[in-house]
Amino acid sequence: SDDKILIYIDNTFLKVKALLVAVANVKQYGINAIIAPSAIPDDGLLDLCIFKGDNVLSAIVHIPKLFTGQIDKVPDFIVYKGTSYTIIREKAEIYQLDGEVVAIIPSTSPKFTPGGMGAKVNFLWIIEKRS
Repeated sequence: SDDKILIYIDNTFLKVKALLVAVANVKQYGINAIIAPSAIPDDGLLDLCIFKGDNVLSAIVHIPKLFTGQIDKVPDFIVYKGTSYTIIREKAEIYQLDGEVVAIIPSTSPKFTPGGMGAKVNFLWIIEKRS
């Protein structure tokens, strides 16, 4: 297994190796971390934020950018905008919804759509690196 994540963005397919994938419709979550700097809660779009790669140590240096709104300037951080996403994982991983651990997702995530969980819900999918 190459441990990549399969993502359907509206009608587009993406396969990526990532440390973190967040689907959000607001800019920040948690302790003022700005994961989706360009998100607009009522634009009808969800921001899919991906921190590419698999090296946690190289990503740690960018953590301060989460709190300054500059995370989208990091080359390994990419953002897609769309109306729905389906995220598929080969292995079970931790899944969070609005900051709360909801479940261990075995292979397929639910389909996220704007307004499906309320106007200001920030969806967060965290990929936990396991040894």
